[in-house]
Amino acid sequence: METADAVVIGAGHNGLVAASYLARAGLTVRILEARALIGGACVSEELIPGFKFSTCANAAWALDAKVLADLSPFEYGLVIDRLDPIRFHPFPDGTSLFAWQDDARTQAEIAGVSSADALAWPRWRQFLGHLGSLFAPLRYGPAPDIESFAASLPGSQDAALVRALAGQDVDEVVDDFFESPWMRAELAGYGPFLYSGGSALGIAWAAMFTGGSLAQGYPRGGMGAITKALGRSALAAGVTIETSTPVRQVLVERSRATGVETVDGRRIAAGIVISNADPKRTFLRLLDESRLEPHFRRSVEAIVTEPSCLKLHCAVSALPEYTAYDGPDPHLPSRASVKLMPAREEMRRAFADAAMGRVPDHPALSIMTPSLYDPSLAPPGFHTVSVYISPAPYRLAEGSWDAIRDVVAERMIALIGSYAPNFPASVKNYVLFTPLDLERRVFLTGGNIHHAEELPAQLFGRRPLPALADYRSPIGQLYLCGAGCHPGGEVTGLPGHNAAHIILEDLGRNGV
Repeated sequence: METADAVVIGAGHNGLVAASYLARAGLTVRILEARALIGGACVSEELIPGFKFSTCANAAWALDAKVLADLSPFEYGLVIDRLDPIRFHPFPDGTSLFAWQDDARTQAEIAGVSSADALAWPRWRQFLGHLGSLFAPLRYGPAPDIESFAASLPGSQDAALVRALAGQDVDEVVDDFFESPWMRAELAGYGPFLYSGGSALGIAWAAMFTGGSLAQGYPRGGMGAITKALGRSALAAGVTIETSTPVRQVLVERSRATGVETVDGRRIAAGIVISNADPKRTFLRLLDESRLEPHFRRSVEAIVTEPSCLKLHCAVSALPEYTAYDGPDPHLPSRASVKLMPAREEMRRAFADAAMGRVPDHPALSIMTPSLYDPSLAPPGFHTVSVYISPAPYRLAEGSWDAIRDVVAERMIALIGSYAPNFPASVKNYVLFTPLDLERRVFLTGGNIHHAEELPAQLFGRRPLPALADYRSPIGQLYLCGAGCHPGGEVTGLPGHNAAHIILEDLGRNGV
């Protein structure tokens, strides 16, 4: 039987990060990836002949500084172009907002729609920065639950602030700062939670990664350039990576993981098994039901993985021309991530529709044109436009995703056309990934790119369940390292970093 000290299931970015740290600590590590390419949901693919797209993950904005320093992906070819402007938000009434890397420039932009909101902008940024300083230490290692975290804070005002955010409506927090419908729409859904008017804790979650920064960037070559560089770093550390090697099951003896069996029948013995798959796939698909206590299994089944999203990738012959923009540089809006959401009330309706199994009339759209920064992604005279569309139901009330895929794609293209009339005619070809496609293609349960929805009940010390919050599982020697773990989704590398250090702690070894 083949052997290794540790086997990692899945070569997504967190699996690569975890494997690298373990190998650097002296373990023999093997990664088994089901697909023919590494990267998981952070990949670049030629989805349309001649056009390369970031299939799932959209942009780099939260890559962790320690992970970058430790694993040095920039030394292995990673280059990231910083977006500036960061975001362009056009509205149906012709109003528009730009967000820039320069706070003063953003403030001047806001003054064009509301002088009061412009005056509030520095206060908002200071608020986010304070939240970032409070929550930043929680990035590393298992996180406490929010009440325990609040109780640990030395200042009573900060403890009260954390408790208030956990119970306060996100709209109420935003409304304390901003009065105009445009800024309220711009900040609608700030943070990761379902937009239901629920906990404002999502604001703190987002601030935890960046201290409140809105900075984003596009890797040259697409998001897969991140995982390619991390893969090279892992190989340099001694990790073995096998692609086209799906795992059938985790092998268990006496309630302890002993290795894995691949789909082709190979068995690899390992002292440690780390799953970069989502929690539901890990425990409900890769483990025999008899290995889990019924109560734990029911808890895993109850992890919320819906709603999902759509990813629309278009090959275009011209950049969108937004009616809300009449400036001198026609490319400027497309240099940003373009947000289409006319009002937060529309976002509420979108989530209500998705919860009922309906495709919303106007979901939130984030439109990205990375080929403006990296012309190698498209042939001369063309561009790549990728659109992240949320929310979208995984389970449709009527029909099937395979039957309505093209109808929905045409609807979304027409919706963009209502803001940029030239867009529909510029689309020469497109690919739409539905939630079902994301589940089939990238093995994401429910098509959820975060592995588990980032709800208050599934974040910090409760992510994805209290029983799994420290990356350990009820099966001895089986660990989780994916986006379903704290601190959650987005391309950070932190779940992989944290899981590896917990494993090394359990082994009595020092980590980097």
